[in-house]
Amino acid sequence: IFPPVALEARILIPGLIILELFLGLGGSDGVAHFAHIGGALTGFLLTKYRYKFNM
Repeated sequence: IFPPVALEARILIPGLIILELFLGLGGSDGVAHFAHIGGALTGFLLTKYRYKFNM
């Protein structure tokens, strides 16, 4: 289904977040796109600060 294309995470993740932002602003397809953005932000913050809060 998906062609095998190698992408680095620093390119793929911002692209997916931008895609979710446009889809969230543009349509009413029944998907909580802003929840996906919130989950991505939460995952980033937990990864960045996990040692500071002993997680």
